[in-house]
Amino acid sequence: MTSQKQSVTIVGAGIAGMSAAVALAEVGYRVQLLERRAYLGGRASSYLHPGVDEVIDNCQHALFGCCTNLMSFYRRIGVDQQIHWTSNMTMIEPNGRRSQLGPSPLPAPMHGLPKLLSASTFSLQDKLSLARAFTAILLPGEAKEKSLGEWLRRHKQSEGAMNRFWRLVIASALNAELDTISLPYAIKVIRELFLNSAEAGSMGMSRVPLSELYAPVQPFLEAHGSRLHLQTHVEGAEWNEVQKQWKIHTRAGDFTSDALLLALPFEALEKLLPSLPSNDGSQA
Repeated sequence: MTSQKQSVTIVGAGIAGMSAAVALAEVGYRVQLLERRAYLGGRASSYLHPGVDEVIDNCQHALFGCCTNLMSFYRRIGVDQQIHWTSNMTMIEPNGRRSQLGPSPLPAPMHGLPKLLSASTFSLQDKLSLARAFTAILLPGEAKEKSLGEWLRRHKQSEGAMNRFWRLVIASALNAELDTISLPYAIKVIRELFLNSAEAGSMGMSRVPLSELYAPVQPFLEAHGSRLHLQTHVEGAEWNEVQKQWKIHTRAGDFTSDALLLALPFEALEKLLPSLPSNDGSQA
């Protein structure tokens, strides 16, 4: 299969940039993947710790069964067998007491209920609070609140439920405080991890350092007529209306392509956007 747009430049080789590059290269695009660092992965990467002479993950990248796009990326580069899966989540309290959350033979969305009800880390009040919140999530109707924190307060979540479930699980999954998490995103996480299916809530961890997990990206791209360019810092881009191409300016030289994809964190994108041409809709 060959795309109408023959070439694409992707800026940023984090998870988003790598997965986009691999998917586009597989269907026939000529991809140039540009990364300013000397390694792949962005924030979810590895480095050699000089003190212990061991490769350490900078940001361990856990995933869940519902992360179907990420697993599709891993399958494309042939590392899906390097993911260790578990269906149980063990909660360890400061006093050493342990509780397990996980699926049961019951059908969804009830599959997680038995272990939730038997978890010693939650009091009866906590369990009733969580049951009330899960029921509200399953019922149709629009929530009026903008943030998860507002919604939890309206549904009278107990202190234990807040500290041992919502802050622990949801705030960690979305990497933000409860009052800054948008309610629709939080509800999506709850549905995917705890209500949709037992498989969707399974947790996966890489068996190998992330740098090793991403290593097949470069040979995959090269085998599909594409290229990875590390230590390539993008400084700006401009659209050539005559040639119908982008020219991407980097400290290592210029690149041209039919399309440009920016896979960058917001702070890097903010620095780059002022140097990019405005879009009047003709280049979409």
